[in-house]
Amino acid sequence: MQSISELDLTEIKLMLVAYQHRLRHWRKQPGIQYISLFKNVGGDAGASLQHSHSQLLATDQMPNSVENINERMRAHQARTGCCLQCDIIRAELKQKQRIVAQTNSLVAYCPYASRLPMLLRVTTKDHVDHFDQLSPDVLDDLARMIKRMTGWLETLIPNAAYNMLLHTRPPGARGNAEAFHWSLEFFPRISRIAGFEWSSQCMINTVLPELATEKYRKCAAAENPRLVL
Repeated sequence: MQSISELDLTEIKLMLVAYQHRLRHWRKQPGIQYISLFKNVGGDAGASLQHSHSQLLATDQMPNSVENINERMRAHQARTGCCLQCDIIRAELKQKQRIVAQTNSLVAYCPYASRLPMLLRVTTKDHVDHFDQLSPDVLDDLARMIKRMTGWLETLIPNAAYNMLLHTRPPGARGNAEAFHWSLEFFPRISRIAGFEWSSQCMINTVLPELATEKYRKCAAAENPRLVL
């Protein structure tokens, strides 16, 4: 077993609960500034073990890129009084160009100008900064959405290697809780990071998010048209 799509909903929910427990543990440890929680599926995505697994790394330093993102979110919240992610979600829900699916509590969409092709992001419509604060009901909803998302991805790209990344408020983040909003990202490994990307730190995305949205929507509509928008 390698992919999340091979798990049933109860197993996915237990996986998410385990994520919450480990995040809470490491958040309490002295000196921890940042927690990275991710899942690699397939060799091209960096998986080094054959069996299904997730990984968590807790560090005593905040990565510069994460600190830069946190600073932009703090600045936006200070300037507008609103969370940047909440504002993005409201705009996406209004435009509906890049929304793939939603439930009462969650929204899945392809972010505008995403760095990687076919990237999907899911988060709560209501503001929550820490993933480990999500309620059991929202975790049930998220387990269903994760299973659907991996199914869409594997329908479009059979046997695809992919990464799942959890973004939650780092223990070392400055500012108030209103500035950060958790999210979960999926993306297949269908492109290579080569010389230009490494030298410039500029990513080349060969699939417009709007086109990716259309592809994912077709998969979602095939399951249940009522759950697309």
